[in-house]
Amino acid sequence: MVWWEYLLFIGISLSFTFLFKCAIDFGSCRDDRYVGGYITKITHYDEWDEWIHRTCTRKVGKHVSHYDCSYREVHPEQWMYTDNHGIEHYFLGKSQFDKAMKELGNPKMVFRDMNRNYYHKDGDAQDYYYDKKANHIRSLTSRETYTNKVLSSNSIFNFEEIDEDEAKKLGLFNYPKIEEDDQKTILGKYFAPSTVKKFNYINSVYGPPRQFRVYILVFNGKPYDISEKQRSYWKRGNDNELVVCLGYDEKKNSITWCNAFSWSDSPSLEVATERFFREHNRIIDVDQYGDWLIKNLNLWRKKDFKDFDYLSGELPTGGLIFLLVLTILLDVGLSILFVKNDYTNEELLKSKSLRNLVNKTKTLLLKIKSKCKF
Repeated sequence: MVWWEYLLFIGISLSFTFLFKCAIDFGSCRDDRYVGGYITKITHYDEWDEWIHRTCTRKVGKHVSHYDCSYREVHPEQWMYTDNHGIEHYFLGKSQFDKAMKELGNPKMVFRDMNRNYYHKDGDAQDYYYDKKANHIRSLTSRETYTNKVLSSNSIFNFEEIDEDEAKKLGLFNYPKIEEDDQKTILGKYFAPSTVKKFNYINSVYGPPRQFRVYILVFNGKPYDISEKQRSYWKRGNDNELVVCLGYDEKKNSITWCNAFSWSDSPSLEVATERFFREHNRIIDVDQYGDWLIKNLNLWRKKDFKDFDYLSGELPTGGLIFLLVLTILLDVGLSILFVKNDYTNEELLKSKSLRNLVNKTKTLLLKIKSKCKF
């Protein structure tokens, strides 16, 4: 090996290790949060057709001829919805459209002439608008990614590590899956559709502008400590969440305790929520809490997770072993490559590429010197 091969060997190895660690740090800090939205309009588009004018060519031997290959194209009927951002999406079928129509309270149809350049069928559209009432909301939930350095840092938070198997044994909740573009936010007990709609309304209408989302977790017959386990399992929730844990006595049909947590800079909303359920301990008061929450959302202060940029992530043991193995394999490969080649120091010094690099560097330094006063 020649001297510059040693430099390459060290440089490539160190660069690989650094970049790999950065990639693991980046991946371990990525987290998903859920964001609310709602349907503002659903639309049925009629079937329609159009005549496509087209001329085709064919070659027989040396002779090329042109002929009319126009055809009729049929566009099937479609069922779609428009979200609160004005973006139109497809329903999977008419059954989902009918379900949304029912949830929206069967609004009146508004005819829309599509003014199509049709052939035989002039397909138009029928729009049905959301009336902005809480009991007629058709809520939507989407997932977005953000940086959460708390996940990869053994910092002052020190959440108890609870895996999925242990969580299942303890009776803890996982984040619900998004189904039919929406997600459940009340878990652990059945509530009337009107109560569910009320919290969907809060998350969908008030949630996006205030960067807020509430979950209600009901623990039947469990002690207060289970809520602390839930806090550790969810790592205190995402940056936009208020998680309200409620203890429930099925025999008395009453709320026995409340523990609310979030990452908010001010615990005002959590403290006020716990006070509310101390004073209103009937299970039907959960519905009343929805009305109270709308009036007190001014207490919410979302945590800016950029405040945690000072935290440094730590590679897990498995990641360290994997990095070590890859680095060893890379170094072995580089060693074989550098030992087997026939490069010499004289060839490098006489190479045209090195001379060009030196000349370009000198030219750049002269330009800098001419523009700067030393």
